[in-house]
Amino acid sequence: MKTTGKLKEINSAQAWLLLANGTRFSFGKGLSVAGYKPGDEVSVEYEMKGDKKIATRVNRGSKAA
Repeated sequence: MKTTGKLKEINSAQAWLLLANGTRFSFGKGLSVAGYKPGDEVSVEYEMKGDKKIATRVNRGSKAA
């Protein structure tokens, strides 16, 4: 699955990111968000594991993730 939005918050210590619309993603194995900052427009590719969204790829802008 994929979604786009504005990055609101990143918590690398707890391995999650939050979009401005309130959607929260946990980091998938090997996900790197180095260089991303709040306010960036991003596209997030993710998988559902139970009720959790696990981000597998993140790209700036609306490029295919």
